Amino acid sequence: MLRELFFSKGSISESEIVITDLKDLHHLKNVHRKQIGDPIMVVSENSRYHCLIKCFEEGSVVLTICDISEIHASEVSIDIALALLKQDKMHLAIQKLAELGLSKLIPIQTQNCVVKLDEKKTKWDTIALETLKQCGGDKKLEIAEITSLKALRLESYDLVLVAWERESTGSIKELLKGDTVKKILYIIGPEGGFAVEEIEALKQRDVKSVTLGRNILRAETAAIVLGGILKYECE
Repeated sequence: MLRELFFSKGSISESEIVITDLKDLHHLKNVHRKQIGDPIMVVSENSRYHCLIKCFEEGSVVLTICDISEIHASEVSIDIALALLKQDKMHLAIQKLAELGLSKLIPIQTQNCVVKLDEKKTKWDTIALETLKQCGGDKKLEIAEITSLKALRLESYDLVLVAWERESTGSIKELLKGDTVKKILYIIGPEGGFAVEEIEALKQRDVKSVTLGRNILRAETAAIVLGGILKYECE
């Protein structure tokens, strides 16, 4: 069942929503075989629109708005800076991070990155959006433009963590105790790991190094695991 669609305010009037996106039309008509009168949920900005299908027109579907409910955002915003991974691993990470409800993914180039990007960022945006529709979420994972590790704007966060396989004492729970943390960034390196000088440079910028246990996790696994831990501990 297709629970939710995502639109800009420009598609919504006081009483109706008009769907013109070709992919959404295809899913409604041909994949989910929706009929007139079927319920549809539409998410736009901070609102959910509870709708019924009014009619199918040439190149569009018209929905009648029955009710509107507010989306209550989490008090804690969690972003990830993730080193570029091979295509299938990057896709997996994006899917799972979108499911978790993270706020932003910032792709980063690091010293040990060996990936040559052969696809457009719009592909990642599509994966994140389709994942959100499937899991019934209401918070889109924003995917930023690719940047460097040095260019990360760390000063805009209350807490910045980096997962490092050589760390043995950094405790996530201890770092989250005490002061109220509203905005968190965690950094995950490439498949070859961070260079020592990169970790030292991050520590000089007050980034806290943490351990994820004795086993060395794959980069995509570490991204998902640490995201899940932070969501659990902060919400």
